[in-house]
Parts: sequence; structure tokens; C-alpha cells
Amino acid sequence: MKIIAVSDIHIPKNDAKMPQMINAINNSNAEVLILGGDIAPANDKALENFLASISNFRGLKMYISGNHDLWVADKNSSETSLDRFQNVLPEIYEKYGFYSLERQPLLYKDIGFVGNIGWYDYTFVRTYTPPFGTKFIRLDDNLKPTKQVVNWAQMTQADWKRGFVYIKTLFKTESTGTNDIDYIKGFPDDVVFCNQMREKMEEDIASIESSARKIVAVFHCVPFKEGLIRKNATAVACVRNAWAGSKYLGEILYKHPKVCLALWGHIHERQEIIKGRIKCINMSFSQTGNNPYEIEI
Repeated sequence: MKIIAVSDIHIPKNDAKMPQMINAINNSNAEVLILGGDIAPANDKALENFLASISNFRGLKMYISGNHDLWVADKNSSETSLDRFQNVLPEIYEKYGFYSLERQPLLYKDIGFVGNIGWYDYTFVRTYTPPFGTKFIRLDDNLKPTKQVVNWAQMTQADWKRGFVYIKTLFKTESTGTNDIDYIKGFPDDVVFCNQMREKMEEDIASIESSARKIVAVFHCVPFKEGLIRKNATAVACVRNAWAGSKYLGEILYKHPKVCLALWGHIHERQEIIKGRIKCINMSFSQTGNNPYEIEI
């Protein structure tokens, strides 16, 4: 079975490359198309235009959400990110014939498909260690710098939950964080939601395991530390791993022998690795790959 998959298109950022992408999907002979989130962040009209533009794809179509898809751009809107996740996005995708893996898994022929957004719980933040001597200026609950300066070992989950970090080195002070803190609205705690997605994935795999010959698992966020890609030891890279994904997502996949393929995005750099028996692919639309990823299973 051939699968065509892509995530992180980020319309309109990559509009100039869209004709090539659309043509590749419409003319693919793949049996299954998977969209892995962050297609047109906070722009439902652009999302619908894109979905309409690939209507010539004749195979089975399925999707999961990305973190940017949950953004509420208008801060005065009564809409919440949770409502977008549970209602708005499913309605849009189903209108164009897409199956929501986040609602329930799917058995197609003898291949099981499971998937959800995944999310992050800060378990990747200590995968790499920043340069010696790096310090961090602790923030208060309003994201204002305090007078407290701490080292890497003293940073806690409470610091990562703020979504924003000030980094102090010998030469400069810089900041980094996740834009989700500005646009995710009315949503569960990150760790709580990530645990919910992990539990949902396990339930979905178990529900089709006896009927499937192989299982394809799809996340938006990163399930394995090898998927972080940012393996340099810059302080910014080390900190940003906090919001990349969760090691517990990958542990779920290892518990089920029929899982043979794992797809994700979020980190905008194509990658293909083998984790034991599982073939792993970052399907992001990026500078290293402007066409959908094609996979044979």
C-alpha cells in the first residue's frame, strides 16, 4: 500500500510552492493521503481552499490536527482552542471527505491507522545540555523577568509551563519560547492534555490490534528523542525541545508489535530513521522536502 503524507504546510507562508504540492497530491496513485496538521494555521478559509484544491485525489483521505491549527487569532473571539479541536476542524475536514483519526481509528483493508495531535509535556527538555555557564533568568507568572538567576539543573516544569524563557550567557541575553502561549485559548494544561492523547492512542491501537496486520501511527508532535533533530548544544535549541513532544508517546508505540510506521511533523525538517522495528518519518513540508512524503508499507 502506498501512502502520501505531509504536515506543516503553513499556508500562506509557503504559497509560492503550493502549485507543486497540489499537483503532486492530485496526481498521486497512492491509496491513502494523510494530512498531519498545521496546514493553514488560524485561517479556515485558506484551509478550505487547500482542501478543495486537492479534491482530485481519489484515495482514502485522513487527517490529524497540529498545534497551530488550534490557535485563536482573534483574542476578542469567544471561540476556544478546545472548540476548534473538538468541533470546528472536524467539521471542515469532513466537509471535504477527510476521516478524523482523532475521533476514532480506521481499519483499511488489513492496515490499521491511528493518530492524534500528541502534544508536549516537557520530557524532551533535558535531552541535550546547553553550553557550560548558561544561566536562566526566572520569570514571574506574568512572564516578567525577576532578579532570580538559575542554572540548567534548577529549571523546573513550572518554568517550561510558562512557555517563555530568558537565557543568559557570557556574551548576551536572549529569549525563546512557544507562540502557543499567545494563541492557545481555553485549553487544558499541557501535561494533562498530552497524557490524554497518549491514553487515547493506546486505546485506539488496542481497539484495532486484533484485526490489523500492520498499524500506522500518526502524531503531530515528536514521539522519539531522535526526532528532535536539533542536536547542537545551543541553549535555545535545548530549551525549545521542551515544546517538541513527549517521550511517552513513543513508548506507547513500542508496546504494540504491529506498529510498523510512525509519522509526525512539528519540527520543520524532513527526517527518516529506524527505531527498532518501527520506521519513523518526519513528514514536514520544509526546505529539505517540498513535496508530500510517499511511503510504501
